[in-house]
Amino acid sequence: MGYAKQKNMMVMWGIATSEPKLRTTQSGKHVCSFYLQYNKHVNEDGQKVKESMSVTAWNDLAEYICDNDIGIGKYDELLVCGEIVPDTYYGRNEDPNVPKYKINAELILPMTSIYQLMMMVVNGGGQPIREEHKPSIVSKRGK
Repeated sequence: MGYAKQKNMMVMWGIATSEPKLRTTQSGKHVCSFYLQYNKHVNEDGQKVKESMSVTAWNDLAEYICDNDIGIGKYDELLVCGEIVPDTYYGRNEDPNVPKYKINAELILPMTSIYQLMMMVVNGGGQPIREEHKPSIVSKRGK
């Protein structure tokens, strides 16, 4: 009896700190990448310690999130679900002896969409969102 290959999946909530860039590989696959900033923990001084992780999306998802009409952009608050994999690219000032990881995304949702869905449920399904229930966190791009 064989075992199915298991993925190390995670869900992250953060802010896109770079514009997603769409590229095409030599084999014709679409790939899009950007950085997601998240709060790691609170230090002794009570300040949030922030970190960033590279997010990569492939094919249809890459095209979708980079689409100018419906795509995501810098400063958008996102929910990202995907597989954690080693990142083999190191910049000039990065130590290649320190392990680095990225997320191969399988799902990327703008948090504004999730807030709107939650508010529709709170308001009885499909009713207009009352002013006191509108989300306080919105995208800087005005979506």
